[in-house]
Amino acid sequence: MNTEQFRKTIKPYLFILPMVIVFGVFSVYPMIRSIYLSFMETNATATEKTFVGLANYKKLFGDPAYSERFFGALKNNAVFFLL
Repeated sequence: MNTEQFRKTIKPYLFILPMVIVFGVFSVYPMIRSIYLSFMETNATATEKTFVGLANYKKLFGDPAYSERFFGALKNNAVFFLL
């Protein structure tokens, strides 16, 4: 592959690179961080994090006090998205 072919091949990717970086910083990183934090439990000051595994999900789906609020919020978001 010569230099001209390389430039023609790589140039489109250089144009979309800023968008990919912005998307990663503002969308992908917070999503991955949220998933990581969902497996942790923090104290009131949020200085200590302890790994609890799926205990937060067990509480979310098993305890009616949490699951009713969660599914209500999920329903509201779905309605908002559809409208």
